[in-house]
Amino acid sequence: MGVIKPETLNDKEAFFDFLIIGSGAGGGTCAGFLIEDGLNVAIVEEGDYIPPDKLPNTVGEAFLKLYRNAGAHFIFGVPGIAFAEGRCVGGSTVINGGMCWRTPEKILQKWRLEEGIEKIEPSFMEGYFERIEKRINVVEQPPHTWSRAGIIFKNAAESLGWKVVTDRRNQKGCRGLSLCMAGCPAGAKQSVLHTYIQDFLKRNGTIFAGFRAERIIFKGNRAVGVYCKGGGKELLIKAKILILACGADETPSLLMRSGFKSSSGMLGKNLYVHPNVKAIGVFDEELYQWRGAHQSHQVHEFRDEGILLATGGVPPSMIAMSVEETGRKLGEFMENIKNMLFAGTLIEDTGTGMVKNIFGGKPVLLYNLNDNDFYRVKRALSLLSTLLFEGGAKEVILPFRNLKSIKSPSQIPLIFDNGIKKMDTEMMTVHIMGTAKMSGNPKRGVVDTWGRVYGTENMFVCDASIFPSPIGLNPMLSIMAFSARTAEYIIENKNRL
Repeated sequence: MGVIKPETLNDKEAFFDFLIIGSGAGGGTCAGFLIEDGLNVAIVEEGDYIPPDKLPNTVGEAFLKLYRNAGAHFIFGVPGIAFAEGRCVGGSTVINGGMCWRTPEKILQKWRLEEGIEKIEPSFMEGYFERIEKRINVVEQPPHTWSRAGIIFKNAAESLGWKVVTDRRNQKGCRGLSLCMAGCPAGAKQSVLHTYIQDFLKRNGTIFAGFRAERIIFKGNRAVGVYCKGGGKELLIKAKILILACGADETPSLLMRSGFKSSSGMLGKNLYVHPNVKAIGVFDEELYQWRGAHQSHQVHEFRDEGILLATGGVPPSMIAMSVEETGRKLGEFMENIKNMLFAGTLIEDTGTGMVKNIFGGKPVLLYNLNDNDFYRVKRALSLLSTLLFEGGAKEVILPFRNLKSIKSPSQIPLIFDNGIKKMDTEMMTVHIMGTAKMSGNPKRGVVDTWGRVYGTENMFVCDASIFPSPIGLNPMLSIMAFSARTAEYIIENKNRL
């Protein structure tokens, strides 16, 4: 049936064997695997369907068309954390940096031992990773696309004796435009939109684009349909099997506003956010960081501490939206960005938050950074500052309200000053997870070892909300692999579900 939008909808009811809510790394991958088996599958996506060759050419247009809340999402707590996610067919895979890392073996082992999750040994997951990596063309970022800033970052880390890895990214013919966050108008990024969604449409799959899933309809322990709204129209979609892939904010929200309660009490809880903070090195040399790949390298030396370091090249217009300066000060800042190296850290957090529904059933994210993770934020920034000074920076701009910058390595200890508070720290994230936790024990989780929601016969979850803990790396490939695993389980057991 192809893509159906509110303006082209003719019927008020529809029926499919399989219905997937969400079309990102989880939903899009699951749909691609199910449709390969010749099954009758539909996707419901709140955002619009924009064909790969029609993606925005400007950052402003991308924020309006591809992001939830035009990129102005927020996690409430101490500190407040800016949050961005996709809201379009293809989800956040359309607007992320494209880093593709397999779930670390230590994380798989942790989940197996602590949660009793079956069939996640590296040898079992290998086939899913290989198949997905081939489809989305995961390769090392080629040297000709590395920005000058990325090369300085790499060389400085190596000079310090730190472990540096070249990014593995889902791209084909990357031109180093640094427009990954705008959807990659060059078409090089092999997002779910470019791959599994196109496979799905070629096999006559149906996508209801521009429809929000408002409520799941239950009959006993079975989910029998989903009530949707979009563009002033209403739609009831019935299905034999329902798969939720709305993300770690929207999946628990949909379940909660549908009246579902998990017997474990874990629905909406266990929120991890992978806190990110940035440091900016100011150099005498002109770097033009956005002339090259968004990111080419990461420092993995400190992963055992739950710390990852990386660069983040984005267009000047996106930089202007991400800094606190305004007016004349913003103009002065922007005049100097050609000499700046933007770098950041990802923290594998140990504290958790929650998702709650307010204002008519819309999700609100609540999270307070704990003291242990705040220390690791400072530790990570001290490491980033060390790297930037090693690379030749004359100043490092920090994300603290009361310590704006430091101008020599001797000032790095100031980062650990007791006067620097959580509330005075600028943070953001693009990775949230854990709010529909997977566990082999129904008293500890929301979904079972295959993603089926406890207390239901035919409802599954395929997104980052199932992760029992953070993974410390970019999660896209892990979401895709676990979704493929669930899809194959559904295919094998479809006559018994």
